[in-house]
Amino acid sequence: MAYFAFSSATYIFSGIIVSMYALHYLRLFRKNGNEYSKMFFQLGCWVSFGFFLYGIPSLIYPEAHQWKGLLWFLASFCIVIGTIKPTQVALIAWENKFDKLAGLAIPSVAALIFLTHIFTIIPSPYTDNYGLIHWGIIYPFNFIIFMTGILITAIPAVFLFTAEVTGKKAAIKKTIFSITFLLGGLGGWGNILTNNAALLILSWSAMFFGFLLLGTMLIIEVVIKEPDLKKEEQNIKISQ
Repeated sequence: MAYFAFSSATYIFSGIIVSMYALHYLRLFRKNGNEYSKMFFQLGCWVSFGFFLYGIPSLIYPEAHQWKGLLWFLASFCIVIGTIKPTQVALIAWENKFDKLAGLAIPSVAALIFLTHIFTIIPSPYTDNYGLIHWGIIYPFNFIIFMTGILITAIPAVFLFTAEVTGKKAAIKKTIFSITFLLGGLGGWGNILTNNAALLILSWSAMFFGFLLLGTMLIIEVVIKEPDLKKEEQNIKISQ
């Protein structure tokens, strides 16, 4: 059986897609100064950096080692930081008064969980013969991290899915973003729950297809033309 680093390839592919959209929204922000553009640019920078930290070290060095475990916590914290602003935007849109608290609580809780795990045991992630990474996050930390990760990805996903927009292009894009958040969250955090090969493949496959969908938005940018469409982020209206 030919060896293929499936997990690392999924992370690197996802990181490349997210990086492309970070650059896309950076151009939009420089053009229109819209805060949504800035938010998605920052999200893309943090998340893509985290994905590359997950994927590249394990691709280069598949053997078990604690330094990869420390990199996992660093990468995960980057992704948590990246999702803070979208979560706050969703809470503000829903007229929830906990948006400022979330900005402090989310990274603080994540840091506490990660540091507690590190002081308990530093995992030694490795890549098996099927190309699947086993992160070695122990119970109950893996379950707590998974539930926290799902929460901070589900909130922006639901917000985007229910947001009112004008224009076919904007409607397609916000739907794809919401699906990417959900599949990326389920697959990206779900792989720390098990060592079962079938479940790990399912987890990374969900993540891969989520970011593959995000990649199709590049095609949408080129194919769908709407001359009367206003600046894309300005089409987002807060769902009441």
